[in-house]
Amino acid sequence: MILAIPIATLCLWSLWNHLEYGGIHLIGRPRKAFNLVDVWAFLGTLGSISFFSILIIQRFFSRKISNILLVISIISFIGFIIIFQIDIINEEFINKHIHTLFMIIGVITILSIIYKSIYIFINTKKNNKLTYKFLIITQILGLTLFINLYAPFIATRHLLLILPFILILFEEEINKCGSFFENLLLLKTIVFGILIGVSDYCYADFYRKKAAEIQFQGHIIWATGHWGWQWYAKKAGMKIYSQDEDWKLKKGDLLIIPNNIAKQTINENILLDTIAFKTEQYNYMTLISVNNFASLYNTFYKKPAWSLSKSTIDTIFIHYCPIKIEINPFTS
Repeated sequence: MILAIPIATLCLWSLWNHLEYGGIHLIGRPRKAFNLVDVWAFLGTLGSISFFSILIIQRFFSRKISNILLVISIISFIGFIIIFQIDIINEEFINKHIHTLFMIIGVITILSIIYKSIYIFINTKKNNKLTYKFLIITQILGLTLFINLYAPFIATRHLLLILPFILILFEEEINKCGSFFENLLLLKTIVFGILIGVSDYCYADFYRKKAAEIQFQGHIIWATGHWGWQWYAKKAGMKIYSQDEDWKLKKGDLLIIPNNIAKQTINENILLDTIAFKTEQYNYMTLISVNNFASLYNTFYKKPAWSLSKSTIDTIFIHYCPIKIEINPFTS
């Protein structure tokens, strides 16, 4: 009866996929070959969103040492941000070390899960009685395998599914910290969660605002780029460029090309003049940045979910087409 809930949910979701897109998402996805680089990306992403992981070390150290390490970790990270803000350390250097920290936290979390799983399995076998923790371990294992084998790329939204089960698995270790450190870490998680959420909103809002600002009377405007930008460009009245239809570009048309998002390949025969660009300087709300090629949406090895950055969110270039494109698929 319990399994009927997820099965029914998947069936309804698959039905919606079929009605909306003409295919079932789960069945239609290509099988991804196992790649060790994706495992590193998984560990780094897990570490970037697992602020609570420091509490897990209660199993391996005394409460006093664990609390000292917790305070040191929080002070160190705040110190990193202050040092970065006043330009003592350059951006590349500090983000390299932050990514290394994410990897270490991810590895510690996974090793702790393995250790706790073995401990629970031994006790289960000794007492000949299953506990709910065994089911929690199964959920963590199943989700981890599913993400690494079937997800086209690693993303924070995938790993968020695992976090509740990790918290439940280590409830004893977390409770041993005492209310002060629990509340301190909870506050840290909430603050950074809000900061990352606000930064992601600013990232999306940049494309929303710039698409609406690009207005040129008497010109047909074409846009390259995918993701949310494409949706905003369409809403602003732009046509979406593709190589199959690039012969439709005429003299006087404009082609809009964002710099830092996935986009269509531009036909090399098209000659363009850059006439303007749209950009926006960083502010304190984007200091904790997700603008590295939509890093909160997809993460890879050496490309963490978030970083510290004073770079512009993006630059959108506006190009003028000085001649008509003489390429027509119907005549070639």
